[in-house]
Amino acid sequence: MPGADGKPSLCLMLLHGALHLLKCFVDPKQPMREADNHRVERGRSTMQMPSTNLHEKMTEPVSFRAVATRHSRRRLASRPPGEKPGESSSVSAERSPSLIRRLWQYQQERFPLHKHGVLVAAFSFAGMSLSAGLRNHLSMPDAAAFLVCLFTSLTTFLMLRIADEHKDKVEDALYRPYLPVPRGLVSLGELRSVFKICAVSQLIVNGLFCPPLLLLLCGIWSYLFLMSKEFFAGDWLRRHPVAYLLSHMLILPLIDGYITACDWLPAGSHLPLALIPFLMLSFFNGLVLELGRKIRSPGEEEVGVETYSLLWGQRRSLIVWSAAIVVAAIFATLTAAASGTLLVVSAAIVLLIVCARSVAVRVAKGETAQSAGRMETMSACWLLIIYLCLGLSPFLNVMG
Repeated sequence: MPGADGKPSLCLMLLHGALHLLKCFVDPKQPMREADNHRVERGRSTMQMPSTNLHEKMTEPVSFRAVATRHSRRRLASRPPGEKPGESSSVSAERSPSLIRRLWQYQQERFPLHKHGVLVAAFSFAGMSLSAGLRNHLSMPDAAAFLVCLFTSLTTFLMLRIADEHKDKVEDALYRPYLPVPRGLVSLGELRSVFKICAVSQLIVNGLFCPPLLLLLCGIWSYLFLMSKEFFAGDWLRRHPVAYLLSHMLILPLIDGYITACDWLPAGSHLPLALIPFLMLSFFNGLVLELGRKIRSPGEEEVGVETYSLLWGQRRSLIVWSAAIVVAAIFATLTAAASGTLLVVSAAIVLLIVCARSVAVRVAKGETAQSAGRMETMSACWLLIIYLCLGLSPFLNVMG
């Protein structure tokens, strides 16, 4: 529908662009055949010995040892001709329940709402609350704006999970047949349908609430699309794991920017410059969580599963994780200083650093048999408490 001046409206242009991007992303007729072939070949390669220098160790080209187990070979040999990895042609016993029940089981295993929901809610609350406080508008986030923000953020992380299922389908079929997709609980086609529903719902909700938010949503979708294609440089990124890690974490400041925009954009304002440290904090908090969930003890490592403890060694991966926490603490302190609650937030940071150091020392000494669980839990606690403290900081400032 044209505007008053005869030109198409901005909202219609954004909607058209978003639908075009969605079509490019979810079209199932565009498989990444070259990437799949490379991953199978990479599964036959051997791991190079790490260097003693930390910088060289983190940046040198590395390939992981991935030797197929006897069960995996039988699984591949028995696959009917033309069947794609991760999409079983047989209907297993797990496929008999209704789609809703199977998707609920998938959620419990791969995207547990009781964990992700709490973290994303704290993330969203912190961004909107800080934005409002820095605009000198001290109040709880608007209920409608917060619900739109929470829904969009949570479904975006679910879309990232589904995109990873497609990207990792070859490795999962070879080495992790117990996961929902390889074992036949859900198919990639069903997950693509969920992806489309999430994307269309985001368009409708944001278009009705605040049409300019569609522009930021398209930015997030564009970066998600590039991530799913590994920035069309998958070979190079896999040889440089640090670049791979950093490039995939850049989507978090984009999501964070959208979250804060749910506050200042409907108010007709602009991004407060004091929120820039908060955007940087989201990047390093993402590193903390990503590193923490991929550091394991030697007994927890799995064949074909890429972890940072396997890549760099447990000790060096713990050092990198600790460094990410320190840098995140610096940006959290800068954010707290901008909001005027430096003392309260700094106290929480010090307490969390002490706890993180204790966990890292115990894992390094092998005092815990479940290193992966403890590291991921500590990383999640770091994010949750930091975001809650920062989100409540404007109100704590008034109470003080």
